[in-house]
Amino acid sequence: MEKITSEQISNGQLWPRNKEDSMYDTPLEKRQLSPEESEIEKKRLEQIQIIFQQINIYNKKILSHLDKIDSCRWKITTLEIELNLLTRLSGPEKIEKIQNHVKSECRKCLLIESEKNKVLIEKNQLEGKVVKLTAEKTQLEGKVNELWILNNKLIQAGYIDKLTKIWNRDKFNEDAKNLIEDWAQFSIAFLDIDHFKDINDTYGHSTWDQVLRFLANKLRLIWSVYRRWWEEFLIIDTADEASLKAKLENLKNWTLWKAYSLPEFHNEKIFIKFSVGIISHKPWLTITQLTQYADDLMYQAKENRDTIITFDETIS
Repeated sequence: MEKITSEQISNGQLWPRNKEDSMYDTPLEKRQLSPEESEIEKKRLEQIQIIFQQINIYNKKILSHLDKIDSCRWKITTLEIELNLLTRLSGPEKIEKIQNHVKSECRKCLLIESEKNKVLIEKNQLEGKVVKLTAEKTQLEGKVNELWILNNKLIQAGYIDKLTKIWNRDKFNEDAKNLIEDWAQFSIAFLDIDHFKDINDTYGHSTWDQVLRFLANKLRLIWSVYRRWWEEFLIIDTADEASLKAKLENLKNWTLWKAYSLPEFHNEKIFIKFSVGIISHKPWLTITQLTQYADDLMYQAKENRDTIITFDETIS
C-alpha cells in the first residue's frame, strides 16, 4: 500500500467521496512492474531496438543500391548516345563492341535491381517483426494493468467499512503509521455519537445504520475519517488541536441545524450530537497510545455530552 502524505490528507485524497468512487475507484498513478515483468519488458525493448538498427542498415544498403542503379543507367544512356553517333562514323566491328558493352551494363543494372528488391523484402520482414513485438508489448502492459487494478481492489476491500463505505480501523493504523514514519505533523479526533443506544432502541437497527451512514458521509467530505467501532469514528487532520476543534465545533453547529429525517417515522427529525477527544501527535507515543489518549479524552467529554476536549486543555 502506498504511503500517504500530509498533503493528501489536507487535500482530501484519502477516502472515497461517494458511492460511485468508493472501494473500486483507486487511482493508478505510478505502477511498478514485478522483477519478472521488468525483465520481459527489458528484453522486448532490446529486441525492438536491435531490429530498428538492422532496418537502418538495410535502408543504407537500399540507398547505396539505388545510387549504383542510377550510375548504371547513366552509363547505359551515355553508351547508347555514343552508339548512335558511332553508327554513322565507325565500322561494324567497333559498333558490335559498343553494343556488347551496353548489354553488359544493362545486366549489371538488373543484378543490382534484384539485390535491391531482396533487401527490401528483408526490411519488410523486420518491420513486420517490430509490429508483432509492439503488439505483444501492448498486450503485456494491458495484462499488467488488469492485475494492478485487481490488486488495488483487493487491498481497498480490506480497508473499507462495509456499512458506511469509509475507511476502517486497519486503514487508520496504516495511515497514522506512515505519517509518523514521515515525521508529519497531525492530530487525531476520537468521535462518539451521543445517546446512540437510545436511537437504536427507539427506532431500530435500520435507523441506526442510516444515521451512521449520514454522519460518515458528512465527515468524509471534510477529513480522512475512519469507523473504529459501532458509533465511534476516528479523524486524521494536519491541523493542530485548536484548529481541529474549531472545525468540529462548526460541524456540531451544522448537525444541530441540519436534522436527519426518518422516512419510516413520518420524517421525524433526529438531531445528531457527539462527544470528541482530540490529541496531536507526540513523538514519544505509539499509534495505540495516541488513540488511547484520544479515547480517554472522548470519555471525559461524554460526562457532559455534546462536548469537545483537547489534550492541551487538560494540561493547561
